Amino acid sequence: MNEKEKPKEKKLMLNLGCGNKKISGYINQDIRSSCKPDLICNANNLPYVENSVDRIIASDILEHFGRLETKKVLKHWYHILKPNGLLIIKTPNMDILINAYLNAKIDFPEFKRKVFGQQDYSGNYHLTGFNSVNIKNILTSVGFKIINLQEQMEGGDWSNMAIRCQK
Repeated sequence: MNEKEKPKEKKLMLNLGCGNKKISGYINQDIRSSCKPDLICNANNLPYVENSVDRIIASDILEHFGRLETKKVLKHWYHILKPNGLLIIKTPNMDILINAYLNAKIDFPEFKRKVFGQQDYSGNYHLTGFNSVNIKNILTSVGFKIINLQEQMEGGDWSNMAIRCQK
């Protein structure tokens, strides 16, 4: 069988903490069954073996783990990613939020909501926060290589930063 005849290997890609934002081609994981994910479990204990996952999207989930748990969670994700696997994180940037509040771009209720989470269902609250320096230090201490860090996103995600890193 030559290269052209080999079937393409399907990539194992995870969308962690998907909620109602499911992504086609990904295994959409959430801890809540009510949002009908493909996989119901905690993102800090995913049922995958070492070096088995090609890509992880962790959008608006890392801040839901305690500050003392963050590194352990990232180590778990690093462990299950394949060599050169990609991790994409979107999380609030505390520096952006603080500056927005101090410069009267958002009021105090909006600041509290962004910092502490919506709190409209069990588990929808933030236990830690990051700025760009802090998240880079944590990721590199786990072993990730930072590919790109966008300190502030556009539109409705204006208070979030996006980080692409590789195992």
